[in-house]
Amino acid sequence: MKKLTIASLLLAAIGTSAMMPVSAEVSDNATQIIAAAFQNADASTFAAALQSAIEANPELAEELLAAAIQAVGSDSASVPALLQAAVNGGLTSDSVTGIAVANNVDAGIASQATAAGNTAGGNTAGTTGGVTNGNTGGNTGGTAGGGGGGGAGGISEGNGL
Repeated sequence: MKKLTIASLLLAAIGTSAMMPVSAEVSDNATQIIAAAFQNADASTFAAALQSAIEANPELAEELLAAAIQAVGSDSASVPALLQAAVNGGLTSDSVTGIAVANNVDAGIASQATAAGNTAGGNTAGTTGGVTNGNTGGNTGGTAGGGGGGGAGGISEGNGL
């Protein structure tokens, strides 16, 4: 039984590492892009500069995040904002967390910074505490989760037709 458990854990670990290709290695191109983006920026604008760089170079998104972390240092106060900017730029929370940990960012900080997901996407906080999801049904959901959105102005059953 112990051999089966050990084998299962080993396969699970291999499968997880194969699914999350993160690396602390960064190409010269990504390093140059981040250096240029951060050149005239201060710490308060690093996140916006990173998100712009990712949106302009989506094929280098993971390397750009790694380069940004390396540029500011893994223990910098700017790191959580950089991680959120990467998620907002299109990287998954799992990828961002993996890249952060591979670049010596504390796993707790990395997980916490990406827990909210993409805060700049089409879903924005509604005025009633729910989520406005952009559908034509106008869902502003007043409770957690927001509910469905309904259709887009179907046939009214109250008009006697």
